[in-house]
Amino acid sequence: MNSAGAQASRTDLDIAGAADGDVRAWSIDELRAGRRRVPSAPGVYIFLDAADRPLYVGKSIDLRSRLSSYFTANPARPKVGRMVRLARRVRAERAGSEFAALLREAALVQAWRPPFNQRMTTPERYVYLRVDYADSYPRVGVTDAPDEEGRYLGPYMQRRRVAAVVDALNDAFRLRTCHPMPAEPCWRLQMRRCSGPCAETISAGEYGREFLLVREALSGRARSALQRLRERRDQHAAAERFESARSAQNCIDAVEHLRRVLFASQVPSIDAIVVQPAVEPDAVEMWAVVNGAVRGVGNSRASNLAPLFEHLWAAVHAPTAEMPIDKLELDRRCIVRQWLRSRRGVESCVPLAGAAAADVYARVHELARRQTERLL
Repeated sequence: MNSAGAQASRTDLDIAGAADGDVRAWSIDELRAGRRRVPSAPGVYIFLDAADRPLYVGKSIDLRSRLSSYFTANPARPKVGRMVRLARRVRAERAGSEFAALLREAALVQAWRPPFNQRMTTPERYVYLRVDYADSYPRVGVTDAPDEEGRYLGPYMQRRRVAAVVDALNDAFRLRTCHPMPAEPCWRLQMRRCSGPCAETISAGEYGREFLLVREALSGRARSALQRLRERRDQHAAAERFESARSAQNCIDAVEHLRRVLFASQVPSIDAIVVQPAVEPDAVEMWAVVNGAVRGVGNSRASNLAPLFEHLWAAVHAPTAEMPIDKLELDRRCIVRQWLRSRRGVESCVPLAGAAAADVYARVHELARRQTERLL
């Protein structure tokens, strides 16, 4: 899906990626007087104020029904009433499917941050690893409330297990956990569980080299980190620096434990090719999704799926360096994961786990045929 970029103007609401005829606009008075002009189709809609600034972005599988609901008096929704009173018009973009509208809504909310959109939340029972790269002495912690400053991995279940393994990782690599940095050394330095940036016992460069191993372990390159740690351990042992060798082994144990716990605590995700109707007749839109991330997307006539399928299959299997991600991408991944586990998601995707390309293509072809026939 094409999405509005971060530089999109709040006053220039040409919706990137929408074909001619797919974007419509109505004044609030027009919508109050007669709503039958609104298409009964999936899409996103934007309430705009007198200066054409976005007040709210929403999505629906039926734009006509959803927009109608905003003009039905409901005293339990005072915030909605206030937003409608401030609005002067509504713009809507058709989408071929609920999934396309869902992704489009996320892109527009993230680009414009409309005041009546709540922050795109993720289930509170999940936690995330937060990596603070902004500091000269970075930290790794556990949070259930992503902010705009850190980089994140997750979501994970089993908060206690994840928190315990992060504590062990911090101790093994002697990373700082304090915020802000205290004026006096804390007990962790005295117990040799921290390298002591507050006491200037380690430089930012030395600390950064240790943190690089942690970052590799967190970002999917644990094998590389483990190899370097084993080499360090063996060098210390050969030189009879047994305390240092034991410290390196503790780091190895912490990284291996981290991998096991995070794998077991990972929120289930379906790697799949999603097949949905496109806006154009007799066409489908397809997405390649891996671990909640959209790796590729495209439209195709249902009668000529092979080129698009080959492109998506290659995107799924292209090597990627999995790095800690920012909050916006985390939001998108959570949205995709939740939808894939929904009834509509299960009915509209072809799982990839352990499947050969020919088998996946056959199922995609059949699903595309059913999607297009349903619309005829």
